Amino acid sequence: MKDSGDNVFYTRSDDGALTWSTILSFPDIQYNSNPIITSYHKYNLYAAYEEGSKIFLTISPDKGVTWSAQLDVFTNNNPVSNVSIHSDGDNLFIVFEEHLYVDQLDDFQTDLCYKRSINNGENWSEKIKYTKSIANEYISEINFSSGKLYTTILSNRVNVNNSETYLGILDLTKDPAPPIVFWSEIPSSIDFDRDFTIRIFAIDETGIESVTAAYNDEVYTLYDDGNHGDDSAGDNIFGAIIPGFPSNFSFDPARSLAVAVNNIILPVYNNGVLASVNVAVTKGLTIDITDIDDNIVSRSKNIIYREISGSNGKYDGKNILFGGGFYISGFAGDLMWANTVTSGSLLIDYQAGLIGSDPKYPDNLVYSVRSDDPPFGKSWQNWNKSVEQGAYFYDGDGDGIYNPVDKNGNGVWDSNEDKPDILYDGVYFTVYNDGIPASERRFESIDPLGIEVRQSIYASYRNTILDDVVFIRYSLLYKGLGGPVEPDSLTKVYFSVFTDTDIGDASDDKPACDTTLHSGYIYNDGSDYVFGVNPPAVFKTVVQGPISKTGNSTDYGYNKFGPDIGIQSYQGYKNLGMTSFVAPQKSSPYLRDPYSPSSVRYYQHGLDNYGEKVDPCELVIGEVRGGLDCADVDSKFWFSGDPVTDYGWIYKNSMDARDMINTGPFDLVKNEPMDIIVAYVVGRGIDHLNSIDRAREITQYVHEEYQRNFSTLVSVEDKHEELPAKFYLSQNYPNPFNPATKINYTIGVVDENFRPLQTQLIVYDILGREVKTLVNEVKAPGTYEITFDASQLASGVYFYRFTSGNLVQTKKMILLR
Repeated sequence: MKDSGDNVFYTRSDDGALTWSTILSFPDIQYNSNPIITSYHKYNLYAAYEEGSKIFLTISPDKGVTWSAQLDVFTNNNPVSNVSIHSDGDNLFIVFEEHLYVDQLDDFQTDLCYKRSINNGENWSEKIKYTKSIANEYISEINFSSGKLYTTILSNRVNVNNSETYLGILDLTKDPAPPIVFWSEIPSSIDFDRDFTIRIFAIDETGIESVTAAYNDEVYTLYDDGNHGDDSAGDNIFGAIIPGFPSNFSFDPARSLAVAVNNIILPVYNNGVLASVNVAVTKGLTIDITDIDDNIVSRSKNIIYREISGSNGKYDGKNILFGGGFYISGFAGDLMWANTVTSGSLLIDYQAGLIGSDPKYPDNLVYSVRSDDPPFGKSWQNWNKSVEQGAYFYDGDGDGIYNPVDKNGNGVWDSNEDKPDILYDGVYFTVYNDGIPASERRFESIDPLGIEVRQSIYASYRNTILDDVVFIRYSLLYKGLGGPVEPDSLTKVYFSVFTDTDIGDASDDKPACDTTLHSGYIYNDGSDYVFGVNPPAVFKTVVQGPISKTGNSTDYGYNKFGPDIGIQSYQGYKNLGMTSFVAPQKSSPYLRDPYSPSSVRYYQHGLDNYGEKVDPCELVIGEVRGGLDCADVDSKFWFSGDPVTDYGWIYKNSMDARDMINTGPFDLVKNEPMDIIVAYVVGRGIDHLNSIDRAREITQYVHEEYQRNFSTLVSVEDKHEELPAKFYLSQNYPNPFNPATKINYTIGVVDENFRPLQTQLIVYDILGREVKTLVNEVKAPGTYEITFDASQLASGVYFYRFTSGNLVQTKKMILLR
């Protein structure tokens, strides 16, 4: 024992601890920093203790009545502490902590050591290191059991800031002594296409053989040479500069991903929620430190990609969409039903996966493939899981089975080989079903019907017009649940795109629709404190509506997949467009968000949520402007006027706007998919109204792109690249402009040799006089952009004429100073 003054003493008992002697002292020992531990071995009692770097032993032949003079066991070359002596029945062991100075740490490090005696303490072995890691290790306990000395040790070898307990057997357990990591620097978040530095400070007693980092399927070596961001050579700080992750490659499947192909960032969850999900898109990085004895220690971290992580849909890095989703309603026999994924209204009736599957099943993920991913690589193989869940694919060999194999071994995709459904530059797929029980829904009267939604999102980054567009294919499949009375079809079905669009500041937005473009949209009331003087407008347009039977043999409905998969046509049908548009108001009693199946249905017919027709001239939140007769306004399309010209039915206030773009009716026949394609379009001009014009131009292009089966960028097998199939001249942007504007034009492929064509782009004034030649040269097929600087010209109307191949096209632009 010892007291608070480090006075060492003991007491003994000869009657089994019934009585104890008075306090006794060891000879030659009056002070010690720790209590002295004694050990009984072969009829003698042993005690060991330290003074500085020396270890001493004293022996009692009579159970502690008398003690020998102190015996010098050995003098260590480093300070020692916490000395104790133990017996395993055959041998004696003196165990102690040794303190070594480590230059790289500029501090002391503690090891556990021992000496062994096989002849009752007369002779002792050389010092034996029990722990060998360059960490701090301390004796916790040593206990004798079944002929062995079991040790528990406190060590910070895994985390230098925390000690953990380790168990071993003295003289038997061998310490693997892996390297110890004192700190590592791995960034928590990075940007695309930007190199970053990693560093790690690691020491090993025997020496470090190598330090490597595994990241993005590559292995990189870290160096301690002073040339790789690692400070000075030989300081045990290892570093490497890691190439940034390319922005044009896909990420591994996950429950949530961000569609991040072009200027729009759209988070997606595996139950159909858009935007209002917090996505953390990460890649793991692992550093392995290997010592000369082949012991390995690792440090890992998931690195977040800042640009595509977080929540909300974004454009130019700023929020434009709080939440996106849909409503569906219809009849199952005589039962009217409605269900939804509208996270902005806290209504989610769909869960991840196929009907009947566990939503938490590990394959119920969002899968992505990018056009720049290696052919037949990991993302192409992962698409197998998507196909199992209903995703489309290009069946190159026509066997009906998705099997992406490089049949001729040339390392590139050929037209007789399978590939994923990659439209443009990226596809993101997930499947979900209406399996949420009625008791867990807001609409508690509606049970699951057995509807699956196979959702594919496409985007392009190589067409400057489509850089501001995201396409969503909703493939609706009514499977049913196998009930004895369930109908063969769901009839009079309506589908609605519902969004809670927040353009920067959510409080200054306005809803509107454009019936000629089958679009609803949200625009800003003026300047926005987030986006500034030119906040964007956000359109949602029905690109391919559901097909509805007409019975007329001259009518055709279409399901278009792009140039690779082609077009399905249905005689006697037609594709519906936007059939109504409404803008629910959060604070209005009769125009609030849908709160029941009937209110959903009313809104889908363009009525208020009581089922009453809206009078454009009586609705207090809007007014009909420009002298238009209210009788000429179609009340199913709320706020269908033009805010740019201030003509027609215009929304008066500004608010946190929501909108529903509706299409129907149509039937969902059991096991026959119905594909609906919508597009989210963002236009940003020189001010809030010009942004509407810009968004209209892009939306018009989107509809034209659908008419040509999304063929502006088509697969060209021989060149293994994407080239436009048709010619196109875009409206200049911005327009009006001052003093510069941009003009995009597309030169199409005219023959199998991809022949370049003489191309001209010339500006004329209103009298037809040539003002400036912008292009006059032979140009290869592709999409181009040129800037027209009119700083030397007077205000007025100008025309620009595009000539290439057999195409001659002219458009008007306005210079407004």
